Amino acid sequence: MDSDAVAETSPPPAKKVKIESEVTKTSENKTVSEDTKPKGSSAETTATSSDTNGHVAESDVGITQYVSSHQGFTAIIKQRYSDFIVNEVSDEGTEVHLTSTDLPQEVEEQVGSGTFYQKMNVHRWPTHDPDVLSEEDRAKLQTLLDDADKKASILLEMMKVSAVAPDDEGVEGVEAVLAPVDEAAIAGSGGGWDKENAQPSLIPKQQKQTNEHAREWKPSRGNYCRFVLYKENKDTMDAINLISRLARLKTQLFSYAGTKDKRAKTSQEITAFRVTANKLQAVNTKLRNMMMGNFRLVFTRPDFINYYGMQRFGTTSIPTHHVGRALLHSQWMEAVDLILKPRKSGDDSMKKCREEWGKSRDPSAALRYVPSHHNIERTLLETLMKQGETSYANALQALPRNTRLMYAHAYQSYVWNSMTSRRLAEFGYKVKVGDLVIPHSINWEGRGGDDESKLQPTVVTEENQSEYSIQDLVLPLPGHDVIYPDGEVGSWYRELMEKDDLDIDNMKQKNKDYSLPGDYRHLLVTPRDVTWDVVTYNDFTVPLSQGDLDVMFNKPQPESVKEGKFRALRLEFSLPSSTYATMALREILKIDTSSTFQTSLNVTTPTDSEPVKSTVR
Repeated sequence: MDSDAVAETSPPPAKKVKIESEVTKTSENKTVSEDTKPKGSSAETTATSSDTNGHVAESDVGITQYVSSHQGFTAIIKQRYSDFIVNEVSDEGTEVHLTSTDLPQEVEEQVGSGTFYQKMNVHRWPTHDPDVLSEEDRAKLQTLLDDADKKASILLEMMKVSAVAPDDEGVEGVEAVLAPVDEAAIAGSGGGWDKENAQPSLIPKQQKQTNEHAREWKPSRGNYCRFVLYKENKDTMDAINLISRLARLKTQLFSYAGTKDKRAKTSQEITAFRVTANKLQAVNTKLRNMMMGNFRLVFTRPDFINYYGMQRFGTTSIPTHHVGRALLHSQWMEAVDLILKPRKSGDDSMKKCREEWGKSRDPSAALRYVPSHHNIERTLLETLMKQGETSYANALQALPRNTRLMYAHAYQSYVWNSMTSRRLAEFGYKVKVGDLVIPHSINWEGRGGDDESKLQPTVVTEENQSEYSIQDLVLPLPGHDVIYPDGEVGSWYRELMEKDDLDIDNMKQKNKDYSLPGDYRHLLVTPRDVTWDVVTYNDFTVPLSQGDLDVMFNKPQPESVKEGKFRALRLEFSLPSSTYATMALREILKIDTSSTFQTSLNVTTPTDSEPVKSTVR
């Protein structure tokens, strides 16, 4: 694959998941009884709506159906964050693991003893001849470096080189190997181009350059550094924000194939544009429960419903798809207010900030109460404070593009979940005339091409109906470049979006970020490489699986405790990209996966007389 297109054209990698689902151990060594099962745990019962605390339940985001008819059982998902171990599956089909923090050989700096070789960004200079500078020009250069006037410049006549002027004016310098001079002094020089004399000029580096990041990059490195990010109990966006801040880099330089669960041990590949492995490795010493490395220029049936998981919609009483709906309406003030306004649930550290915003709508006053790690709210308030209290559109534009798109995509996910539940409830698990199909093998094989939206579905007819199964069935995420199923299912899309005052036939927006083309998603997914075992234990704070760091530092695999008080189901399986492991667990357990319900099952202070409730995380 062309390395220049990695960030834009690579499909999201699949992932390998290890999970411990903690199953209640009763005196009869059985799972919990029918009487203790929560409502909504059977195949015939759907999830309840928002609870009295204002949290979002599964039914609020369109998740209501199951594939199988077994009764399910009660378990807590992720009692410890270490119960949930997620490893991406790379484009090559291998699991992504952090195994080393060593630097690749090609990025080592070349600094000789007593000699410094300053390599300025190469632009059509084919030689590294140390005699490129004459004695006279070397003297000029030393005079320049000794000059107190930092805006002074000189012209150097280059020898033994066929000088070719750059095609563009953006050249930041020439590549040359300079004769030995003082290391600190020469490190302070930069470069420019004298168009009139068709030769380079040198200016002090202290003078601000237009693009320092590009000027210092060596083309021999390639444009991307790919590495494995291992993290524990931290959201991917927060991790990237922290790395960016510590390395003094822009977050836009990093790209990845999707956010991984916060409450988990996860390993995923990150691509950084023109960032050296040295710079990233140096940050490792400042990280906690995170590390970067690997730098480089069986549950076979039944399927599960390929819902977008609850993490797609946030964990507070104001779900992210409500913000997305406001953005699609170009209601900038409403979108900002939904992000900042008080709510019944959420992070307590933001409570004072939200209360202040709800009371005064004064960004400077609310900003005083924003914790440093709440980057979204901080960015909105800082922009409003600097550009005016009504500059809502500018405040939203100040957010990283991925963050803005997250909200818009959440609305698409909500519509898709709702349509999938209704399609399965009304017509079951058989392909019908008017459905849209794409061979399900594409989930594992990759779509190919540079534009995933180019993959078009086939409309099922009476003539081809027998050629397809429910595994091939897809539904569209709403957008301006998709087709909808014929008949009732297509009319449901129109009906739902009309309730939200959105025109399904006019999804293009003036703001291109919110002009969503749409896509297609399979209704069912089949996991691969499924293994499982049951372990017993006494201490619920002790990890039950190994993360990458545990393997790197030769920590032993956690073992089952004979006659342990508690029991956990440990699962390992592979999923294609853009699927949610929690939705696979939901199919087994038949319980609500929302954070509210899972928190109600969780136990932090068990006693010897009280068995720990079942937990799946």
